[in-house]
Amino acid sequence: MLVRPSFAEPPAGRQTLESFLESCRQQAERSRAERYASVSFEGGDLDPLAILQQLDRADRLSFYHENTAEDLMIAAIDSVASFESDCLDRFKAARQFSERCFENISHWNPRSLPYGNPHLFCGFTFFERDRQGTFPSSTVFLPHWQIVRHASGATMVCNAIVRGSTDAAGLARALQSEADELMRSPVRVAEATASRERQIDRHNIARFKATVAEVLETIAGGTLSKAVLSHAVDLTAPQDFDAISSLQSLRHRYADCHLFAMGNRWGQRFIGASPERLFAIRQGRLVADALAGSAPRGATPESDAAHAEALLASPKEMREHRVVVEFLLDRLRELGIEPEPIAPTRLLQLSNIQHLWTPIYADLTGLADPEKRVGEADFTDLADFADLAVHPLQLVESLHPTPAVAGSPQSVAYREICRHEQFDRLLFAAPLGWFDAAGNASFLVGIRSALLDGARARLYAGAGIVAGSHPDRELAEVELKLRTTIDSLV
Repeated sequence: MLVRPSFAEPPAGRQTLESFLESCRQQAERSRAERYASVSFEGGDLDPLAILQQLDRADRLSFYHENTAEDLMIAAIDSVASFESDCLDRFKAARQFSERCFENISHWNPRSLPYGNPHLFCGFTFFERDRQGTFPSSTVFLPHWQIVRHASGATMVCNAIVRGSTDAAGLARALQSEADELMRSPVRVAEATASRERQIDRHNIARFKATVAEVLETIAGGTLSKAVLSHAVDLTAPQDFDAISSLQSLRHRYADCHLFAMGNRWGQRFIGASPERLFAIRQGRLVADALAGSAPRGATPESDAAHAEALLASPKEMREHRVVVEFLLDRLRELGIEPEPIAPTRLLQLSNIQHLWTPIYADLTGLADPEKRVGEADFTDLADFADLAVHPLQLVESLHPTPAVAGSPQSVAYREICRHEQFDRLLFAAPLGWFDAAGNASFLVGIRSALLDGARARLYAGAGIVAGSHPDRELAEVELKLRTTIDSLV
């Protein structure tokens, strides 16, 4: 069960930032524990990616997500509270952290700004225990700054630690000064000069094709129906790769995808343009995406239509897609969520590839405790919204990984992946996203992605291997997907 933050509302006549922070200080003093003050400001015409470019540092946690279809860009910069762990039962531990965090937040949003409530931002590696350790298997953090661009403007949320000894007046001045400074920031990303002087290591190509052939033998043996094999390509450049400028390039090239970035404390940035959303929740309505089965786009309208028709008519691709649909339906029902009747499978057509796509919807408000509601004035964008009986991280745990990025049966597919892939997936094909205290959430799947580490970059892409797959065709599909990031890195 989600808990909601403690909204400290100053008495009448004290609706100022300073008085709000003083009330937080008094709460911290009484409880003899730190609290988090969350303060919302109007953001004018700010671009969250430009703010991330200005404030991001190699030793800071950061997160970025942009989706044009949802008219939403969101950046999280630095942290005031974080959970970074390789512990077992990581999703349960992350839920417990989130509940403690939200319980200690006091929130000030006097203008009821959209997305003016505090969010937690997350990244989980594909496997529970990552072999390399570049990213912890679980990262959840409350950012110092949360910048959101939405349909009606921009909202800045600043989260700060408040103790019993905090000078409320001084903290109010500092937060207002930081907000004013951000409002004077450039509203657009300063793009770096792109260089094509890079070396690409493709020595694993032959190995990938051989692995496909070996997995097909396992499938023929009857113990495996599908395994998703990933392929990694390493790039080196004369200078460090620029994560923000690369995201800006992806923004121009793949505006129809979910753009994302996550930064750890050691200078690595994981970025990409994913077509796949794991799920989203808004005001109690859930949508989960079944995305499996792909074909290239055509060079002409006629060839494009031919590719689309062949994809929809392919028994192999439709069978692969149906496995993902059934997986999502089964997992939702295991959580007590009854999905709505699904519409016929359609096409998700992106700039360079098209996929079979079935969105799955469900109403989560019927699962809620009717006595637990969020109706405070500071939360007007969530007014009359019930706390959900299903925590977003329970959904992440249940739905990750789907057969679209792992295979089926899952245990056998895992074994094949670990046996054949000679690199760490890290955040590749893993869930990344955010959620708030009312259960609103958005999680994507980190595919079509790259790990940037100074002047080195590792690019990832995968293909689902099923009966009827052919090594040459699977390699061609993977290389088509790799073009998403190879051409965009700056």
